[in-house]
Amino acid sequence: MSRSLAAGFVGVTLTACTRRTGRGQQSASPSPDAPTKDPGVPLVVGTVGGGYGLEAQFEKQIALGISEARIDVDNAGGVFGRPVELVERYVVTDPADDLAGYVTTLADRGASAAIVSCDEDVLARAMPHFADAGIAVVSVTSTAMGIRADAAATRGLLFRLTVSDRGLARTFGQEALATTGDQGLVPRSVAYVSRDSTQGRSLEQELRDVVAPNYGSLVGPFFFAPDAPALDTAALLAAKPSLIVVNGGAQESVAILRSLHDGNLGPDGRPVLRIPVRLGYYNSGAYGDQLPPEALAQVTGTRAGVVPSAEHVDMMLAADTSLGLGGFDFSEEAYDALVVLALSAQSAATVEGTQVAQFIPAVLDGGDEASTVEDALVALRDGGDIHYVGRSGTILLQDGDPVTAQVSSVTYAENNQVQDVQSSGVDLRG
Repeated sequence: MSRSLAAGFVGVTLTACTRRTGRGQQSASPSPDAPTKDPGVPLVVGTVGGGYGLEAQFEKQIALGISEARIDVDNAGGVFGRPVELVERYVVTDPADDLAGYVTTLADRGASAAIVSCDEDVLARAMPHFADAGIAVVSVTSTAMGIRADAAATRGLLFRLTVSDRGLARTFGQEALATTGDQGLVPRSVAYVSRDSTQGRSLEQELRDVVAPNYGSLVGPFFFAPDAPALDTAALLAAKPSLIVVNGGAQESVAILRSLHDGNLGPDGRPVLRIPVRLGYYNSGAYGDQLPPEALAQVTGTRAGVVPSAEHVDMMLAADTSLGLGGFDFSEEAYDALVVLALSAQSAATVEGTQVAQFIPAVLDGGDEASTVEDALVALRDGGDIHYVGRSGTILLQDGDPVTAQVSSVTYAENNQVQDVQSSGVDLRG
């Protein structure tokens, strides 16, 4: 199966692959350096996407990132010399779903793991089913901290590759705590505007935990119902916070950002206050003429991971040109999720999900750095110890969540299009 054709087969079981143009003559035939402990069966992975809510806007690129990674793994010789099998992708459309039926399907197929990008509540309900089946779960979008409250529900089988709400709160909170009250703003204060959701409540609590012990304050919070944005703009602006965090979907944020812009204009048509605004993962795209010119002058968006490399962009656009140059959010994490599972299975010399799970943190924090699938698999087959630095940058896990990872900050031009994207590290150690 060629790389260009792979994108059209996301909804079916994928096993075969061919090399990518420009690489060596890689194949999925057994390698002479394969581990002596061969389970005799392929690595089987399920995938779960989001067909509604905030995650739905990134469904295409996430699914594509996974399928492209599978091609690269198979081109590098596969796991135990066998192609990786992807079970038919399950896209969640019912908010009440608990994935019990799909987990049964995965167990019947002998799946070791699943890569998920669904709603936080669905994932929380599904984790006991995954855990009962001994299936490791790697999430590329989950950030809420509540799912970690019940360790018995996850049983050490849930791993997340995206900076969590705790990491985002550290980033946003530190920006607010660094303010000194310039231009009449109240120093060390954060106004929080968010969709009312599990993730929205999680980020609120994490922000409180950052600013409160450091003599800061949280203004609000100002919650709105999903798809029904509303804001007491006058009350927010009267508080003169040193930072506003707007957390929600893109269309919801159009109304919120317009309200903040219009409510802050003086008699001369110019902004009265220059309050920095931070956006979250799901509302940091381009806004264009949906907002007045220069409406985003004080706004900084946030994206998961690092700025996509030219190699990643070329790979994605070669598979689907409709993505455009800005359509790669979470695709790097999705790519790395499949690669990390392949490396963990190769390291563990087994496809048993609970054993594969134990090796996931290790392949991200081992010996020699490996930045490509081929280099990493070759090193493992040779008995080496690696730490994989993938498409989404350096990630170190502790208790299943990143304690070191990257986020990208987005700035906007006068026409409200994306002007620049820069990456920086988030470190929660110590």
